[in-house]
Amino acid sequence: MKDSPPQAKIHLFGLGLLAALFVFFCTGCAYQTVAHLKRNPWQLQQKQTLEMKYLTFHYACSQETDSLRVQGFALVRPDTVPEWVGYAKDVWLGAYLSDRRGSVLAKDLIILKPQKLDKQKGFSFDVKLEPQDMGSPGPLFLTFGYRLVLTADPELQPKSSPDRETEKPVFFASESSLLNL
Repeated sequence: MKDSPPQAKIHLFGLGLLAALFVFFCTGCAYQTVAHLKRNPWQLQQKQTLEMKYLTFHYACSQETDSLRVQGFALVRPDTVPEWVGYAKDVWLGAYLSDRRGSVLAKDLIILKPQKLDKQKGFSFDVKLEPQDMGSPGPLFLTFGYRLVLTADPELQPKSSPDRETEKPVFFASESSLLNL
């Protein structure tokens, strides 16, 4: 087997270097954003409400020695989920602290156990946010993200035949941060 000419080796090395630099710059510039989500200004010790597409969050913020704390509950918004929904198979709730541009400065995520859906009580949460920096100058904002998999009952069975009447329905809803490159 013949050795590659020196020019081909330099060309391959240059392409490899360009690819490595591209990956380095893309990962260095990537950040999470919540600019597309509804947000409230960060306020301490005040009861607040944030209405999103499928959930309404009722919460209060406090400051601890080494973190910021957000406690509250999320209610399913009336008339946004089907009447047959009665069980929360999979629930993820997240809180995001962001600067005015929507860049995420801190986040926390909790995954709740499967449970009967109580539309009056909702889903309670207690999260801690630990920002590493303060982002762009100006006020801070709080928003939430969620992932909901709701069913009629806890015994969700996978579809066993092509007959759709044997399939149990599932309702899925999600809102969360995005990765901005």
